[in-house]
Amino acid sequence: MKLLKTRFLGFVFCLVLASCAVVGGGPTGGKKDTTPPKVISEEPENKSVNFKAQKIIIGFDEFIDLGTVSQEVIISPTLKKMPSISVNRKSVVVNFKDIDLLPNTTYSIQFGKAIKDYNEGNILRNYRYVFSTGSYLDSLSIKGRAIDALSHQPGISYKVELYKPGNDSGIYKSKPLYYGRCDSSGRFKIDYLPKGDYQVYVLNDKNDNYFVDPGEEIGFIPSAIHVDSTVKIKDSICVFPYVPDAVIVKNVRFANRILRLKFDHAIDTVKLKASPAYTKMEDARDSFTFWMREDFKDIDATILNKNLEIDTIVKRDTESVKPLKFTIKFISSIDYDNYYNTPAVIIANKPIANIDSNKVKLYRDTVPLSGLKYRFLDSSHTSIGLFYNYEENKNYKFKFLPGSVNSIYKEITGKHDTITGSMVAPGLKNFGYFEMNIIPDGSNYIFQLVSESGTVVFYKNVPRETLVKIPFVNPGKYHVRLIKDDNKNGRWDGGDVKTKREPEEVIYYPKVINMKANWEMTGMKFDLNARPVKKP
Repeated sequence: MKLLKTRFLGFVFCLVLASCAVVGGGPTGGKKDTTPPKVISEEPENKSVNFKAQKIIIGFDEFIDLGTVSQEVIISPTLKKMPSISVNRKSVVVNFKDIDLLPNTTYSIQFGKAIKDYNEGNILRNYRYVFSTGSYLDSLSIKGRAIDALSHQPGISYKVELYKPGNDSGIYKSKPLYYGRCDSSGRFKIDYLPKGDYQVYVLNDKNDNYFVDPGEEIGFIPSAIHVDSTVKIKDSICVFPYVPDAVIVKNVRFANRILRLKFDHAIDTVKLKASPAYTKMEDARDSFTFWMREDFKDIDATILNKNLEIDTIVKRDTESVKPLKFTIKFISSIDYDNYYNTPAVIIANKPIANIDSNKVKLYRDTVPLSGLKYRFLDSSHTSIGLFYNYEENKNYKFKFLPGSVNSIYKEITGKHDTITGSMVAPGLKNFGYFEMNIIPDGSNYIFQLVSESGTVVFYKNVPRETLVKIPFVNPGKYHVRLIKDDNKNGRWDGGDVKTKREPEEVIYYPKVINMKANWEMTGMKFDLNARPVKKP
């Protein structure tokens, strides 16, 4: 019995060893093989000259799989038709059948992350095959970096496209001569170029057609680059949203003397020949609301963008049979951005003419208070800040009695509607206080405090030296940036491809602002005269 038990335990031990060998690679386990496939043969030889072959066969030491060829493989100069690229067991085959290669030209095939081993998926990164149809290989290159013009973040996977100078329409309808991609740091390098002049564009090519389309981003170098040696572009190329000249009006509505326009993309300005009383533009810049004057019944107006006529509206005020009721609502603006240092705001659906202060009541807990003041917060007169010397962390209540607020159309809040609101006045216990002295260099700038996620939490025009004060900043990390507002329209503008106008310059304060609760950050200075302003 004892001998049988010993034999049984030995049998179990052997099973365990076999299991370890299958699952873990041995009794002590094993690590996953991370070795990428290795090139063992190239036919014809890599960097061949006088190339006349119909196929390139690249052999590897193991079975191969291919990723997305259209997104990973780059062939420069670009071809009218892509060659067939396929896998045959342990080989990658590039077939040039029915493809015309230019004479005396150096071609580069970059595989990016397309080649990987079949079993483990290990990627052979940045393998390149080069050949020349002439007697020598071109060896010149252009390298540089591309970033988002506003955020200064690197342009990961942006395409860098090279055209011959004078082909200004190429970026809209023809493939580039050469192109490459930016890496994770926004850097790029295009190799094996012949001597010559090149126009450089950077494109966030979302549909992968090599052309710039609405909804994509583009950057450029205004003048052509002469290449007779390796060229390093000194300044980063700033990429901005592409806005075509053609504007399409997607939606028009005119009712209750309110005209609403919706466009297919963001535009600069809209002007009506019929002068409105108030205008509001949404942050996306693709929607506008016009409140026409009281005696206006019909719209017969021309829409202008950049002084170009884009559409004509002839519309009668008959879309809404039921009149639009004038309403207001109360919000505690500490949850919103840029409400000019007041924690309480009222928002109306029509421009406000005035407030009857006798019909507005303010309480701290249950104690009635006096001295509440009002100020319009935007040019549309639809937002009003409620200003008072609020005590930190105290409870406040607001009552807007019927008839307390009047619209520009002589409407008042409903006879039976009392609008109420409440809030706890913010204090430094939960927020921080920010203060910075901005010293411009003679130009007009826009100050912005930007969160880590890229949200602008506060902005202010600073045409001259200004002490910016921001109470009640949520704890977190922020960036300070100044936008050089060249056209003084109060917002950042991208560039223009056709006129080669670059986007408005954005300058970042060199340090990250680490805001803490119950913390005051003062004494900081952003002086554009104290040091040379460097481009990103």
